[in-house]
Amino acid sequence: MDKKDLPIVVKALQASIETFSKRYDKSLLVSHRPTRGEVREDFCIDLFEEYFPKKYGVTSGHIFGNGKLSNQVDIIVFDALLSLQIPLSKRHLMVESDGVYGTVSVKTKLDKKALKDSIQNFKSIKKTMRDRGDNANPFKVIFSYNGSSDAWTIINYLKEYSEEKSYLSDIIYIHNKFLLLKFDDTTNKFINIIDAHNDKFDSYFCVGGSEYSLAYLITQLLLSLNELQFLSLGNREYYSAHDKLFEEVTMGECNFRGYINLSDVEEISQ
Repeated sequence: MDKKDLPIVVKALQASIETFSKRYDKSLLVSHRPTRGEVREDFCIDLFEEYFPKKYGVTSGHIFGNGKLSNQVDIIVFDALLSLQIPLSKRHLMVESDGVYGTVSVKTKLDKKALKDSIQNFKSIKKTMRDRGDNANPFKVIFSYNGSSDAWTIINYLKEYSEEKSYLSDIIYIHNKFLLLKFDDTTNKFINIIDAHNDKFDSYFCVGGSEYSLAYLITQLLLSLNELQFLSLGNREYYSAHDKLFEEVTMGECNFRGYINLSDVEEISQ
């Protein structure tokens, strides 16, 4: 993609992502792991808040509902205007589950242990949710600054949860490396991450090697939020940006489909 032909939204996103990456580099100076983890969650929250419409709140905290309280959630995206919120601190809230649009698990390094921790968190969140029937589900995303292994290894980790697909992340993002997206083999299409029945899948599609992967992730979440709630001003701009970014990220060298309940992995030609 010729940078001078980029949509304005993408240019703005890329400038913000450059700042985001510099902040991450600065965080490497912090040796205390809990503090380092918290500030990196804040980096993600700041980036999302910059582009999400103000009707969406972005916070860390807990989700409650059905008489249950979730584990600590790194990032909760919720209805800032209508949801029930219990303040814990400036950036930590308890949010009632009916007002939750999605959650993000932030990891410094995604290995087998970190993946298990994310899935346990998604399980604790699910217990707070009422059955929404055919209505859209809140999205689940894993955001990792680093991966301890390549995409193939993460696919193999995911196979251990092939009987628990409803708890698996809709998108797994490894910063500056690749994205794993749920794929429907029946329709030969990517699965809508807020589809009420998006656990009916057999594989993840890996796209990688693009400098626009994070911008694609943000526009994907924005469009999903629009589908969950209301169409907002600027929606057409985000659709246009999303389409161009999708073309770019799927041109990477790391494209394949990984089956989580089969032993083989099918290579996808460019």
